[in-house]
Amino acid sequence: MENNKISPYINYDIEKIILSKGIEINRQIKMYLTEIQRVPLLTPETEKAFLQNLDDEKTRHQLLKGYIRFVVMIAKDYTGSMKLIDCIHNGIFGLIKATKSFDFTKNISFAEHAEKYIRSEISNTVEHYEKPVRIPVFTWDTIERSLDENNSITIKKLAEVLKHNKFDTRQIDAIYGYYKKGSTNIISGVDPYINYDIEKVLLFEGIEIDKYLKIYLTEVNKIVPSLTPETEKQFLQNIDDKKTRDELFKGYMRFVIMIAKEYIDDKNKLTDIIAIGNIGLQKAVESFNCTKNMSFAILAEWIIRQEILKDIRPHE
Repeated sequence: MENNKISPYINYDIEKIILSKGIEINRQIKMYLTEIQRVPLLTPETEKAFLQNLDDEKTRHQLLKGYIRFVVMIAKDYTGSMKLIDCIHNGIFGLIKATKSFDFTKNISFAEHAEKYIRSEISNTVEHYEKPVRIPVFTWDTIERSLDENNSITIKKLAEVLKHNKFDTRQIDAIYGYYKKGSTNIISGVDPYINYDIEKVLLFEGIEIDKYLKIYLTEVNKIVPSLTPETEKQFLQNIDDKKTRDELFKGYMRFVIMIAKEYIDDKNKLTDIIAIGNIGLQKAVESFNCTKNMSFAILAEWIIRQEILKDIRPHE
């Protein structure tokens, strides 16, 4: 390992390095760093032993733990657009991919191999964070009714207004920035053309993926090609054909899941909400009129949400 490269074998004073970069260490990060310090420092000898036995799950886990400091040292370079803890979590995803793809027989160090995957995973997420924040179209009516006489709103009031929507911090910050500064990178609505890594999104939001949901997501990824504006346009122009309607429905299945996840609570499981959302999607497909000046995504989102709310309100 070259001197100008970070090393998995150095016991860095990570807290000091992070502070020197001007990165805030909150309670969550403080606890995380304390936990990391309890992990024994990796040595070239222990790493070699781990790499020779990567098929063993316990050994792979030991290697992952040994590389956590390494992930943090990389993650700190990407905090301009994303919180450090999120960068670390994404870096660990990259590290896991690195352990699964590493070939011990090739003449490359695991540190170099892992760094490539860690940086790639964090960079991809940062790029996503820098893209416009998408807010459901019909949320704006709710917010507008809550504005004060100065046409503004506090962050506390905004969080209260949106508490049932389960927006993440980035979405709430973006909306608050819109009313505070008058400009932001908000775009209304979930995007049907993004091939979301839904399983990863759900895990990052702390949503449990049981075996039934796992089977459903696997099936969606297998049978549903990513929708494009061009293919959607073709479907809509021939929407009287049942086969075409079925293809449009399939193309919007990810869209339904990304909406449905916002309504999970103790009484409503995601699989049940998805099923209700799919009923709404079917209604949207059957009722859409391509001669009217309205996007199918807006109509579909409206009907999907109304169908879900109609089902869950009796339980509230």
